[in-house]
Order: sequence, then structure tokens, then C-alpha cells
Amino acid sequence: MQGNLFDGKFVVEGAGLTDEQTFPCPVMIAPGQEVRLRVNFTPQKSGLRKLTAHFDCNELKDVKGFLNMYVKLMKR
Repeated sequence: MQGNLFDGKFVVEGAGLTDEQTFPCPVMIAPGQEVRLRVNFTPQKSGLRKLTAHFDCNELKDVKGFLNMYVKLMKR
């Protein structure tokens, strides 16, 4: 991107992983700037799961990403 991004937010969710969570970004994201966030959750189901993240801001809409993961059943 050539210009700054303003009023961004991430929406993270995953069936059997976590309900929808929304995370606001810094007020402005400059070109080349990296934004990281830590998402804490306790999976509710084991097996192959997909965590999805959506990014929206005033200048850029509906950017999507995902992570496939395998959740092991925890022995008690």
C-alpha cells in the first residue's frame, strides 16, 4: 500500500475454536508497518479446525486470512 490505513479492525473466529472477537488496530498504520495481535482462546472441539481473520479499514475492505490447525483432545 502506498498510503496510510486508518480505523482498522481485525475480526477473528473459528468454528469449535472461538466465538467472534474484534480487535481495533492503532489509529494509523503506515506503509510497511507490521501489526500483530495475540488471540487467546480455549478450543471447544478437537480435530482439524480453521481460524479465520478478517481485516477492514477505511481504505481497504474485506482482507481475509486463515490458519488450519489440528486440535488434540486433552487428557484429564
